[in-house]
Amino acid sequence: IQKLFVQVGPIIVRWSSSTNPYVKINFDVAFKVKSRQLRTNFVIKSAYGQVLGSGMMIDLHILDAFSVEALASIQSLQLALNMRFTMVEVEGDSRTVILRIMKEKEDKSYISAYIVDARFLAKSFLKPIF
Repeated sequence: IQKLFVQVGPIIVRWSSSTNPYVKINFDVAFKVKSRQLRTNFVIKSAYGQVLGSGMMIDLHILDAFSVEALASIQSLQLALNMRFTMVEVEGDSRTVILRIMKEKEDKSYISAYIVDARFLAKSFLKPIF
């Protein structure tokens, strides 16, 4: 497994590759509380670390940071689906959102619509890993 360390200011970010035939989807968000504006960044890489696709979305008037993470998961899954990948490993920095997507029971939180959409997209892949 290939590991890449990137220095971003005082923070070191570690990236590890997926296993073949999976592609790895990484997503992250930045959220401005005052303006309720978010920027979502996502990248899809092969098991060898090659960038296969990436994207950025700017959205206005998002409720809160928790909603932002759920929306980012949807946007990154949609990109992978549009690119016709069938085996995906999804990685984001909100464990809570990912756990909600993985669970099969009904989500009753205020982000349930996002969770339902993410689950629907995840079912489009052969065997998604979160």
